[in-house]
Amino acid sequence: MSIDNLRLIVWDGIIPVRIILDPEESRVYDQANAYYLAVPRVSYLSLYNKSIINFFWEYLLEPEAATDINLWFEFENAPLKWHWPIGLLYDLHSGFNPERPGSEPKIPFTLILHFKDYPTAHLPLRHTSFAIYDAFMNLVKEADFMRNGNAKGVLSLSKEMSNQLWEGLSKPMTDEYDQYYSVASRIFTYDAETRVLPVRIYLPSGAPVVQKIINSGKEETIGTMLHVTLPALFPSRKSLFFAKPMIHGIILDLDMPLLEVGSQLAYPDGWMHIVILMKEKNKG
Repeated sequence: MSIDNLRLIVWDGIIPVRIILDPEESRVYDQANAYYLAVPRVSYLSLYNKSIINFFWEYLLEPEAATDINLWFEFENAPLKWHWPIGLLYDLHSGFNPERPGSEPKIPFTLILHFKDYPTAHLPLRHTSFAIYDAFMNLVKEADFMRNGNAKGVLSLSKEMSNQLWEGLSKPMTDEYDQYYSVASRIFTYDAETRVLPVRIYLPSGAPVVQKIINSGKEETIGTMLHVTLPALFPSRKSLFFAKPMIHGIILDLDMPLLEVGSQLAYPDGWMHIVILMKEKNKG
Protein backbone atom coordinates (compact mmCIF):
# COMPACT_ATOMS: atom_id res chain seq x y z
CA MET A 1 0.00 0.00 0.00
CA SER A 2 1.39 3.43 -0.91
CA ILE A 3 1.89 6.18 1.66
CA ASP A 4 -0.73 8.32 -0.08
CA ASN A 5 -3.28 5.50 0.11
CA LEU A 6 -2.66 4.98 3.83
CA ARG A 7 -2.91 8.71 4.48
CA LEU A 8 -6.24 8.74 2.67
CA ILE A 9 -7.52 5.81 4.77
CA VAL A 10 -6.59 7.74 7.94
CA TRP A 11 -8.20 10.89 6.51
CA ASP A 12 -11.45 9.02 5.86
CA GLY A 13 -11.61 7.40 9.31
CA ILE A 14 -14.86 8.15 11.17
CA ILE A 15 -15.90 8.21 14.84
CA PRO A 16 -19.68 7.75 15.30
CA VAL A 17 -20.79 10.16 18.03
CA ARG A 18 -23.92 10.33 20.17
CA ILE A 19 -24.53 13.55 22.09
CA ILE A 20 -26.86 13.76 25.07
CA LEU A 21 -27.91 17.02 26.70
CA ASP A 22 -27.17 17.25 30.44
CA PRO A 23 -30.59 16.55 32.07
CA GLU A 24 -29.98 19.39 34.55
CA GLU A 25 -29.88 21.83 31.64
CA SER A 26 -32.92 20.40 29.84
CA ARG A 27 -36.50 21.56 30.29
CA VAL A 28 -37.61 17.95 29.65
CA TYR A 29 -34.94 16.49 31.95
CA ASP A 30 -33.68 13.24 30.32
CA GLN A 31 -36.28 13.12 27.55
CA ALA A 32 -34.43 15.24 25.02
CA ASN A 33 -33.54 13.38 21.85
CA ALA A 34 -29.90 12.45 21.33
CA TYR A 35 -27.96 13.96 18.46
CA TYR A 36 -25.99 11.59 16.21
CA LEU A 37 -23.19 12.50 13.87
CA ALA A 38 -20.19 10.94 12.18
CA VAL A 39 -17.03 12.95 12.84
CA PRO A 40 -13.83 12.35 10.84
CA ARG A 41 -11.05 11.12 13.12
CA VAL A 42 -8.78 14.00 12.14
CA SER A 43 -11.45 16.65 12.74
CA TYR A 44 -12.71 18.56 15.78
CA LEU A 45 -16.02 18.49 17.64
CA SER A 46 -15.89 22.29 17.80
CA LEU A 47 -16.60 22.42 14.07
CA TYR A 48 -20.07 21.00 14.78
CA ASN A 49 -21.02 23.41 17.57
CA LYS A 50 -23.51 25.37 15.48
CA SER A 51 -25.51 22.32 14.37
CA ILE A 52 -25.40 20.87 17.89
CA ILE A 53 -26.72 24.10 19.41
CA ASN A 54 -29.47 24.31 16.79
CA PHE A 55 -30.54 20.72 17.46
CA PHE A 56 -30.84 21.12 21.25
CA TRP A 57 -32.18 24.67 21.28
CA GLU A 58 -35.81 23.69 21.88
CA TYR A 59 -34.85 21.55 24.90
CA LEU A 60 -32.73 24.10 26.75
CA LEU A 61 -33.75 25.60 30.07
CA GLU A 62 -31.53 28.61 29.40
CA PRO A 63 -31.12 28.95 25.62
CA GLU A 64 -29.31 32.26 26.04
CA ALA A 65 -26.38 30.30 27.53
CA ALA A 66 -26.03 28.15 24.39
CA THR A 67 -22.95 29.72 22.82
CA ASP A 68 -19.69 28.46 21.35
CA ILE A 69 -17.83 29.96 24.29
CA ASN A 70 -19.89 28.12 26.94
CA LEU A 71 -20.24 24.75 25.18
CA TRP A 72 -18.27 21.76 26.47
CA PHE A 73 -18.48 17.96 26.46
CA GLU A 74 -17.70 15.27 28.97
CA PHE A 75 -17.15 11.55 28.68
CA GLU A 76 -17.49 9.44 31.83
CA ASN A 77 -16.94 12.51 34.04
CA ALA A 78 -13.89 13.70 32.10
CA PRO A 79 -14.16 17.10 30.33
CA LEU A 80 -12.96 16.77 26.73
CA LYS A 81 -10.37 19.12 25.26
CA TRP A 82 -12.20 21.05 22.54
CA HIS A 83 -8.90 21.79 20.72
CA TRP A 84 -7.84 18.13 20.37
CA PRO A 85 -8.88 15.98 17.36
CA ILE A 86 -11.75 13.63 18.11
CA GLY A 87 -9.71 10.59 17.06
CA LEU A 88 -7.21 11.44 19.78
CA LEU A 89 -10.01 12.00 22.32
CA TYR A 90 -11.55 8.65 21.49
CA ASP A 91 -8.26 6.75 21.73
CA LEU A 92 -7.41 8.45 25.02
CA HIS A 93 -10.76 8.20 26.81
CA SER A 94 -12.81 5.33 25.38
CA GLY A 95 -10.70 2.56 26.88
CA PHE A 96 -10.80 0.56 23.66
CA ASN A 97 -7.73 -1.61 23.12
CA PRO A 98 -7.77 -3.40 19.75
CA GLU A 99 -5.39 -6.09 21.03
CA ARG A 100 -7.14 -6.87 24.32
CA PRO A 101 -9.41 -9.94 24.21
CA GLY A 102 -13.02 -8.96 24.75
CA SER A 103 -12.38 -5.25 24.27
CA GLU A 104 -15.22 -3.81 22.20
CA PRO A 105 -15.24 -0.35 20.60
CA LYS A 106 -17.44 2.10 22.52
CA ILE A 107 -19.49 3.04 19.49
CA PRO A 108 -21.14 5.43 19.31
CA PHE A 109 -18.82 7.61 21.39
CA THR A 110 -21.47 8.93 23.82
CA LEU A 111 -20.83 12.42 25.17
CA ILE A 112 -22.73 14.68 27.55
CA LEU A 113 -23.28 18.25 26.36
CA HIS A 114 -23.06 21.19 28.78
CA PHE A 115 -23.46 24.95 28.60
CA LYS A 116 -23.10 25.70 32.31
CA ASP A 117 -20.27 25.40 34.84
CA TYR A 118 -17.46 25.52 32.28
CA PRO A 119 -14.52 23.58 33.80
CA THR A 120 -11.81 26.24 33.55
CA ALA A 121 -9.45 24.09 35.64
CA HIS A 122 -9.44 21.47 32.87
CA LEU A 123 -10.20 23.27 29.60
CA PRO A 124 -8.80 26.43 28.01
CA LEU A 125 -11.25 29.26 27.53
CA ARG A 126 -12.66 30.05 24.11
CA HIS A 127 -12.95 33.79 23.66
CA THR A 128 -14.32 33.70 20.10
CA SER A 129 -16.03 31.29 17.74
CA PHE A 130 -12.73 31.19 15.77
CA ALA A 131 -10.82 29.71 18.71
CA ILE A 132 -10.55 26.25 17.11
CA TYR A 133 -8.93 27.74 13.99
CA ASP A 134 -6.45 29.65 16.13
CA ALA A 135 -5.66 26.55 18.22
CA PHE A 136 -5.06 24.45 15.10
CA MET A 137 -2.85 27.03 13.40
CA ASN A 138 -0.83 27.53 16.59
CA LEU A 139 -0.04 23.80 16.66
CA VAL A 140 0.89 23.88 12.97
CA LYS A 141 3.26 26.79 13.64
CA GLU A 142 4.73 25.04 16.67
CA ALA A 143 5.29 21.84 14.67
CA ASP A 144 6.98 23.84 11.92
CA PHE A 145 9.19 25.62 14.47
CA MET A 146 10.21 22.39 16.19
CA ARG A 147 11.17 20.84 12.85
CA ASN A 148 13.10 23.77 11.44
CA GLY A 149 14.00 26.12 14.29
CA ASN A 150 11.60 28.67 12.84
CA ALA A 151 8.03 28.87 11.53
CA LYS A 152 8.86 30.40 8.17
CA GLY A 153 7.05 27.62 6.31
CA VAL A 154 3.73 28.55 7.90
CA LEU A 155 4.30 32.29 8.12
CA SER A 156 5.20 32.46 4.43
CA LEU A 157 1.86 31.02 3.35
CA SER A 158 -0.46 33.43 1.63
CA LYS A 159 -3.83 34.10 3.25
CA GLU A 160 -5.43 32.09 0.46
CA MET A 161 -3.21 29.08 1.17
CA SER A 162 -3.77 29.32 4.92
CA ASN A 163 -7.50 29.31 4.30
CA GLN A 164 -7.11 26.37 1.93
CA LEU A 165 -5.24 24.42 4.62
CA TRP A 166 -7.99 25.00 7.18
CA GLU A 167 -10.94 24.59 4.83
CA GLY A 168 -9.57 21.27 3.61
CA LEU A 169 -9.43 20.06 7.22
CA SER A 170 -12.71 21.60 8.37
CA LYS A 171 -14.53 19.66 5.66
CA PRO A 172 -12.42 16.48 5.81
CA MET A 173 -14.05 14.25 3.27
CA THR A 174 -12.19 12.45 0.50
CA ASP A 175 -12.66 15.25 -2.02
CA GLU A 176 -10.95 17.72 0.39
CA TYR A 177 -7.87 15.54 0.92
CA ASP A 178 -5.96 17.00 -2.04
CA GLN A 179 -6.91 20.54 -1.02
CA TYR A 180 -5.39 20.08 2.43
CA TYR A 181 -2.26 18.15 1.40
CA SER A 182 -1.39 20.46 -1.47
CA VAL A 183 -0.63 23.08 1.20
CA ALA A 184 0.49 20.81 4.07
CA SER A 185 3.15 19.16 1.90
CA ARG A 186 4.89 22.54 1.65
CA ILE A 187 5.26 22.64 5.44
CA PHE A 188 5.60 19.04 6.58
CA THR A 189 8.06 16.92 4.62
CA TYR A 190 9.05 13.33 5.34
CA ASP A 191 12.18 12.45 3.40
CA ALA A 192 15.91 11.88 3.81
CA GLU A 193 16.36 15.55 4.69
CA THR A 194 13.92 15.36 7.61
CA ARG A 195 15.98 15.63 10.80
CA VAL A 196 13.41 15.85 13.61
CA LEU A 197 9.73 15.13 14.19
CA PRO A 198 7.39 16.74 16.73
CA VAL A 199 5.71 14.17 18.99
CA ARG A 200 3.12 14.48 21.75
CA ILE A 201 2.58 11.50 24.06
CA TYR A 202 -0.60 11.10 26.09
CA LEU A 203 -0.43 9.06 29.28
CA PRO A 204 -3.32 7.51 31.24
CA SER A 205 -5.08 9.06 34.25
CA GLY A 206 -4.78 12.66 33.13
CA ALA A 207 -0.98 12.82 33.41
CA PRO A 208 0.66 15.83 31.73
CA VAL A 209 1.24 15.54 27.98
CA VAL A 210 4.84 14.71 27.08
CA GLN A 211 6.01 16.90 24.20
CA LYS A 212 9.27 16.10 22.45
CA ILE A 213 11.41 16.87 19.43
CA ILE A 214 12.58 13.46 18.23
CA ASN A 215 15.50 12.71 15.90
CA SER A 216 14.13 11.01 12.80
CA GLY A 217 17.21 9.27 11.44
CA LYS A 218 16.73 6.05 9.53
CA GLU A 219 17.80 4.02 12.59
CA GLU A 220 15.21 5.67 14.84
CA THR A 221 12.19 3.53 15.66
CA ILE A 222 9.09 3.88 17.79
CA GLY A 223 10.84 1.63 20.32
CA THR A 224 14.00 3.73 20.59
CA MET A 225 11.97 6.93 20.91
CA LEU A 226 9.75 5.55 23.70
CA HIS A 227 12.67 3.92 25.51
CA VAL A 228 14.49 7.24 25.67
CA THR A 229 11.39 9.30 26.46
CA LEU A 230 9.58 6.96 28.88
CA PRO A 231 12.13 4.39 30.09
CA ALA A 232 10.02 3.32 33.09
CA LEU A 233 7.18 2.24 30.79
CA PHE A 234 9.37 1.08 27.91
CA PRO A 235 12.52 -0.44 29.43
CA SER A 236 13.18 -2.29 26.17
CA ARG A 237 13.48 -0.95 22.65
CA LYS A 238 12.22 -4.24 21.24
CA SER A 239 9.59 -5.69 23.61
CA LEU A 240 6.41 -4.39 25.23
CA PHE A 241 6.35 -5.03 28.98
CA PHE A 242 4.14 -2.44 30.67
CA ALA A 243 2.48 -0.32 28.00
CA LYS A 244 1.60 -0.04 24.30
CA PRO A 245 1.68 2.96 21.95
CA MET A 246 -1.36 3.70 19.79
CA ILE A 247 -2.22 6.24 17.12
CA HIS A 248 -5.44 6.41 15.08
CA GLY A 249 -6.63 3.26 16.88
CA ILE A 250 -3.57 1.31 15.66
CA ILE A 251 -1.16 -0.35 18.08
CA LEU A 252 2.35 0.50 16.89
CA ASP A 253 5.11 -2.10 16.66
CA LEU A 254 8.26 -0.95 18.41
CA ASP A 255 10.41 -1.72 15.38
CA MET A 256 8.44 0.61 13.11
CA PRO A 257 10.67 3.38 11.66
CA LEU A 258 9.77 6.69 13.24
CA LEU A 259 9.93 8.61 9.97
CA GLU A 260 7.59 6.13 8.29
CA VAL A 261 5.05 6.42 11.12
CA GLY A 262 5.23 10.20 10.97
CA SER A 263 4.77 10.31 7.21
CA GLN A 264 1.72 8.05 7.28
CA LEU A 265 0.04 8.66 10.64
CA ALA A 266 0.78 12.21 11.77
CA TYR A 267 -2.33 14.31 12.36
CA PRO A 268 -3.07 17.27 10.05
CA ASP A 269 -1.54 19.69 12.58
CA GLY A 270 1.85 18.08 11.87
CA TRP A 271 2.14 16.23 15.19
CA MET A 272 2.33 12.55 15.99
CA HIS A 273 -0.26 12.26 18.77
CA ILE A 274 0.58 8.94 20.47
CA VAL A 275 -1.67 7.51 23.19
CA ILE A 276 -0.14 5.14 25.76
CA LEU A 277 -2.24 2.14 26.83
CA MET A 278 -1.24 0.21 29.92
CA LYS A 279 -0.92 -3.55 29.50
CA GLU A 280 -2.99 -5.73 31.80
CA LYS A 281 -1.09 -7.89 34.25
CA ASN A 282 -1.12 -11.59 33.48
CA LYS A 283 -3.46 -13.47 35.75
CA GLY A 284 -2.49 -16.62 37.56
